[in-house]
Amino acid sequence: MPVALPPSKLRSVVTQLELGTAYDDIVRRAGVSKRSIKRIKHNLVHYRSANCPKAEKQGRPRKMTVEMEEVCDIVDGLTLGAQTILERETFQICR
Repeated sequence: MPVALPPSKLRSVVTQLELGTAYDDIVRRAGVSKRSIKRIKHNLVHYRSANCPKAEKQGRPRKMTVEMEEVCDIVDGLTLGAQTILERETFQICR
C-alpha cells in the first residue's frame, strides 16, 4: 500500500489548489503525481477535507454487548474470590 503524503506536503497542495494553481505547476512544485492532486481536489469538493472519510463498520454485529461483558467480568471476579476462599478453607482443614 502506498505511503500517505506528509502533512506539510498535503497542506501545500491544498493551498495551491485553493489559489487555483494549475495541476502541472503543483506537480512540479510539490513533487506529487497529477493523479494524487486530482484525488485531493475530488475529496475537497465532495467531503470538504483532503482525505475521504473512513468507511462505515462492516460485517456482522457483535453478539455480546458491553453490558454483557461487564457482567461476565463481575462473575469471573466473584468466582475467583470464591475459589480463593475455598482453597484457604481446604488448606486449614487439611492441616
